[in-house]
Amino acid sequence: MFGLDLCDILTAINFDCIEHLAKVPTDYDEAAAIFRLLQDSIRCSQTFYVEDGFCSEFVELQRDLALAYAHLAQFETDLQRKCCMLKNRIDILKRLLADLNPQHYLTTRRILLFELADSFSDMKDAKENLIKLNDEMDAEEEKVSGKKRAHWIMKCNTFGLKAIAAFEDFLTTFREPPEPQGKMPERLKIEENYLSVMRANFYMARIYSHLFDVDIKTNLQHLVRALELYQHVIHLAKVHQRLAKDVISDDLDPEVEIAKTMVELLPKKIDRIKSCL
Repeated sequence: MFGLDLCDILTAINFDCIEHLAKVPTDYDEAAAIFRLLQDSIRCSQTFYVEDGFCSEFVELQRDLALAYAHLAQFETDLQRKCCMLKNRIDILKRLLADLNPQHYLTTRRILLFELADSFSDMKDAKENLIKLNDEMDAEEEKVSGKKRAHWIMKCNTFGLKAIAAFEDFLTTFREPPEPQGKMPERLKIEENYLSVMRANFYMARIYSHLFDVDIKTNLQHLVRALELYQHVIHLAKVHQRLAKDVISDDLDPEVEIAKTMVELLPKKIDRIKSCL
């Protein structure tokens, strides 16, 4: 293998790592041990699978590292440190997207854009949890200043809008050329694309409906956009009715049902806000 003797390869293996990999981690320390093992393994692999020459393999290794940060963040209880881990994932995905040719690596870019949008959404949720945790503190506990809380709200909305922008970039890859805003094909060719496009619209709608209020007019615009996207989710489900029934109904139905519920609820909320203008 790559000019190495099998005996040398076996000697280089750290058999202590097998104990870590043999069980699912239950706390941060166990997860961190696995993360460090994966990180070292990826660094070692990239000495051979360099970007210039093994681009596809290099991208997959970097995706694995980015995903490892996301998994490790799930075990982190400190929300500030969790945000740092999620930012590392975002930085990796952004670098990969900047280096890949949009034409030659279209499928890979679609995957990376969806994962980037998901990462921004996770960052939004983490910032939102910081705000909720601060608001739930007792009067005796030391809360952050109003200025810092306002900064958290701004960052929360910023990450939400970045997630939406990444989902929009993902959807743009399915539009008919040459116009970026060209009509979306009525029936996507394969089930995987259908499911991804459906979920991208659903996630954008959910983010729009959970952004913090900046002012009444902006809040109204966000809710109207969320309603439009939920309606589009239902439209896509109808257009792809055969696929939704025969192929992926168990996986997709909850999102479609939520969209139908929101289409009923959001107009009432929008009308209440309009009455305040």
